[in-house]
Amino acid sequence: MTMPTRKSILLSVILLSIFPGCFYVSSGERGSEAGGENSEIPDLAGVWALQWENLGGSCGPGGGYKIMAAKFIQSGRTLNILLDVDGNNAFDDTAFIDGEISSNGELILLSGTYFADDVEIGLSGSFQYMTFGYLAGALFRTSDGSCQEELSAVCLWTANPPVYDFTGSWDFDNFVTWVNGDCSLSAGATSAEVWTIDHLDLGLTPGLFRVSTDSGEQFIGVLNSSQVTLGRRYLSGIEVFTWQYTSLNFDGWGGTSGNGRLFGQVMGQVDGFAECTFGMDVDGSRL
Repeated sequence: MTMPTRKSILLSVILLSIFPGCFYVSSGERGSEAGGENSEIPDLAGVWALQWENLGGSCGPGGGYKIMAAKFIQSGRTLNILLDVDGNNAFDDTAFIDGEISSNGELILLSGTYFADDVEIGLSGSFQYMTFGYLAGALFRTSDGSCQEELSAVCLWTANPPVYDFTGSWDFDNFVTWVNGDCSLSAGATSAEVWTIDHLDLGLTPGLFRVSTDSGEQFIGVLNSSQVTLGRRYLSGIEVFTWQYTSLNFDGWGGTSGNGRLFGQVMGQVDGFAECTFGMDVDGSRL
């Protein structure tokens, strides 16, 4: 019998304690999937909702989240990304960064500088193309060139007005159904978590909403018509946890109280000291 390694035990303990978070719901066809034959350039043009979490750095200990709209203008592999820093929906604050899609379509390399409140801000880093309508990655922000902060970021594509209302508190039960890699001891783990969902009106991002958990975490979601996208990327110790995608169903009359039910399957990945992918069932009832 093969004994578990110290690395697999460590990562299993981490995953058991924090795997609830967010998930992606595939939302139909748009453009091409990265990495497929003759589909190396994904279609990223449009308005996205961007959230980053400040992980800290030489500027200080970090903390807090920021959400804004971002407009992607695309020409082949080249991107010009306009940031709505002041939130007026006009993208007139000349805040933009450049992007370049990698040859295999799986990474978007970012760099640029802009001014906010008379302070020169530099942004660099990369997004990973997770799946349709969902990017996640690490950014590095400098202020007047004097200090640097790491940002854990997700980007969700927005398009159509929502047809459902998810506001309120939700009680979620989660069950890890399978694992591959160094998380093998986490199969069968269960947990419960309360999410508080509120819709955000940024004008150009219809269906955008924010999820706050009872553990103090935050992530964003987008409801495009009846299709939901939830995404989150964050660090725990030296491990990077990224939720990829899932299949999610909504029953407006379901749940334990009859106020609504969100349920489906989630897939995610862990990178860092060890690597793995995992899947879990999620079942939430609106309280």
